[in-house]
Amino acid sequence: MAKMISNRMKSMLGGLISESQSAFIPDRLKMDNNLVAAEVGHFLNIKQCGLVGWGALKLDMAKAYDRMEWSFLRGMLLALAFAPWWVDLIMICVTSVSYNILVNGENGGQVLPTRGLRQDDLLSPYLFIICAEGLSLLLQQSQPVVTKHCLFVYEGFSGQAVNFQKSSVCFSRNTMESSREEVAQVLGVSRASNFEKYLGLPSFVGKNKKLVFSYIEDKFRQRVGSWNKKFLSQAGREILLRSVAQAMPTFSMSVFLLPDSLCLALESIMAAHDLVCGGIRRKIGDGTTTLIWGHPWLPNEPNPMVQTPMHRALHGSKVSGLINRTSGTWDMSILSDLFCAADVDRIARVPVSPSYMDSWY
Repeated sequence: MAKMISNRMKSMLGGLISESQSAFIPDRLKMDNNLVAAEVGHFLNIKQCGLVGWGALKLDMAKAYDRMEWSFLRGMLLALAFAPWWVDLIMICVTSVSYNILVNGENGGQVLPTRGLRQDDLLSPYLFIICAEGLSLLLQQSQPVVTKHCLFVYEGFSGQAVNFQKSSVCFSRNTMESSREEVAQVLGVSRASNFEKYLGLPSFVGKNKKLVFSYIEDKFRQRVGSWNKKFLSQAGREILLRSVAQAMPTFSMSVFLLPDSLCLALESIMAAHDLVCGGIRRKIGDGTTTLIWGHPWLPNEPNPMVQTPMHRALHGSKVSGLINRTSGTWDMSILSDLFCAADVDRIARVPVSPSYMDSWY
């Protein structure tokens, strides 16, 4: 029944929920919130003149789903003009929840909750948005004192609690220091130079984009590096790398244009990481499908990757460019120009078969 109700409600929420909320609403994207947050952060950073200062308040709700009062949910549904019989159907889905707890492997009895929304239920996101609409309407007040009162009113009715330790407020550059202190003290939140991250993405992107998005590369390396310790087959490692690692930067790329240096770094990790390379080597034929700096194709000492740093202009270069097409052997003049002596010696020991294609072995 919950699935049927959620499908029916989905089409109606667009006309009931204010435009400031975009999550779970048809024809709206959660990423719109990231764009709005980025624009707000950009405005606060460039606002340096004028007598009127601006500020943005970031709120964190503690246990948002678990603390929702059922009486408040019913009241919001009725206030939005849902039919009483429809509200009764929804409340049956919400209030008929029960939990069984295992204590030392034995059934410890049944627990009947009196509030909260199940996070994995199809209906819960829509009900949560409806309840959050109450807070959205209250927060359209402009003064800090009124805002704090609105939060207390919402907490009293909904059962939710604002985590003031994780909430923060940031101001435009033209805001006076005395005003900043007063607003932060009235609201009971900390001051921040910027919101750092909002919904997992940076809320302000300045000139140094490489520094702002460096967390993507760090997380990427950490995730891929952790798989080295797992007992996975070579095919399993490739699947993990392609299906999991490649999807990690997708969310960030859907909102922001990542700097070229970061893209090159991710491509290098994808091509050269030991996850795929462990136990696998490239056998050089004509060299047309093997990357000079991206594939393991050299003897193992110290490792099968080229040790000479790659020049930016040589990104994506293939081994075929190092082979003399006339003689079918390594072009020693090119090797001496591009690589250190140790790499030249290792490359010279690799056999070449120009009449065959490269392959893994």
